[in-house]
Amino acid sequence: MSLEKLYRILQRNPLEANRVIAVFKGRPVTLREAISILERGGKEAEELQAYLVRLGIDPEEVPEEWWELAYQRYLQKPENYVLFYKGRKWTKKDILEEIKKRSPIGKEFVLMELEYLQELMK
Repeated sequence: MSLEKLYRILQRNPLEANRVIAVFKGRPVTLREAISILERGGKEAEELQAYLVRLGIDPEEVPEEWWELAYQRYLQKPENYVLFYKGRKWTKKDILEEIKKRSPIGKEFVLMELEYLQELMK
């Protein structure tokens, strides 16, 4: 993923600037931070760039970093966030609990969030 692509994402979606787009080396990284890292260049930028490219992969097993990324992104949602999915109302707390449990529905929430990120990065 190029720096130019991140600039385009920021330009099209300014509200995403301070939202987590990666859990890199064990810490949440916002879009703005990712841009800053890539602007600095060097080994860390290369590693982050490779990580962002991997977000486009859809494996059978969800990597641990994806669970963490989705968890961090849901943490940033407003406290009154709700999602109507599969005939049920899911609160932010419900979603976070399912992700923590690594449940099948939690996996669906993770994949939905990753699909959203993939759309942003197109």
